[in-house]
Amino acid sequence: PLFTIVAWKMFQDRPLLGCGFGQYTREKYPYLQDPHSGRPLSSTKSFMQHNVFLAYLTELGLVGFSVLAATLLTMGFQSWSLWKHSELDYWQRVFGLLMIVMILNYAINGMFHDVSIIPLQNLLLLFLFGVVNNIRTADFLPEMPCRVSHDINSEQQIGHRMRHHAVP
Repeated sequence: PLFTIVAWKMFQDRPLLGCGFGQYTREKYPYLQDPHSGRPLSSTKSFMQHNVFLAYLTELGLVGFSVLAATLLTMGFQSWSLWKHSELDYWQRVFGLLMIVMILNYAINGMFHDVSIIPLQNLLLLFLFGVVNNIRTADFLPEMPCRVSHDINSEQQIGHRMRHHAVP
């Protein structure tokens, strides 16, 4: 709860825009000296914020937290609608379910450390959502049978090109 106390006090001072992305480690020091807290807040001096949601609240304020929440909720809704789309093939629908699991992983993992600073975690989340979004918006047309055209002119053009580009 020590990180929560520090983060909440930082958020209360700058609720709209926060202290700036990545500025938690620099801006936390005045809050560690609070004599009225009755807790050893200074023991968190050498640590980073351990919660992605509190990190967004302190660093980006309500604006940044709202963007994060809206993004995760949109990803979740889009993924759920893909999973429930019964007209698609199973392999297409399972990407929606996989994305839901990924969002839950991000949220649960994010409660115990700041996953916004882990590039691979974010890359995987956004890549998978790109796949989900592509599947949702693609027009899956039935396969067309392959037709071979026997146009005499095209065969003559190919033969003409082959004769002129042949190696002696």
